[in-house]
Amino acid sequence: MQELEMYRERMITHWREVVPHLEEAAARIPPEGWHAAPTSGGMTCHQALAYLYDMEAQVIAPAIRILLTAAETPLPPCPDMRAWLAQYRPADAPQDILQAYAHLRETEAGLLFRNGAPPWSVQARHPRFGVRTLQWWVEASLLHARRQLRRLRRQASLL
Repeated sequence: MQELEMYRERMITHWREVVPHLEEAAARIPPEGWHAAPTSGGMTCHQALAYLYDMEAQVIAPAIRILLTAAETPLPPCPDMRAWLAQYRPADAPQDILQAYAHLRETEAGLLFRNGAPPWSVQARHPRFGVRTLQWWVEASLLHARRQLRRLRRQASLL
C-alpha cells in the first residue's frame, strides 16, 4: 500500500508541475511559430495547446468533478477531431490559453484535495473508455499534458 501512496504522490507532483513546463516550452515559441505547420504534419503549436486545454476543460475536468461529487451525471464524451476542429479558435492568444489551463489545473487540484486524500478508487462509466477510476482520469490528464508538452518542445526546437 505504501508503494501505491508513493506512486500517487509522484503522479500528483508531476501533474501539478506540468504547467510550468508548458509555460517554459511556450516561451520558446516565437509569435510566428504558433501557427506554423509542422514539417512532419499534425497539429500546429497553437492547435496542440488549444487541444490540451479543450480536452481538459470539456472532458477530463468534468469527469473528475463528477467523480468527486458522486453525481449521477453521465461523463462527457470526447469529441472527435473533426468536431474539435470545427470549434477550434485560432485567434485565441497562446498566453490566454495557458493561463486558462493553469487556472483549471489549480481548480482541479483544489477539488481533489478539498476533503483530504482523494477517493482514488471511485469510478464511473465513460461512453468511450468504459468504467474508469478517479486515479485513471488524473493519470490520463497527466499523460495528455505530457504528450502536448513533448509536441510543443519538439516543434519549438525546429522553429
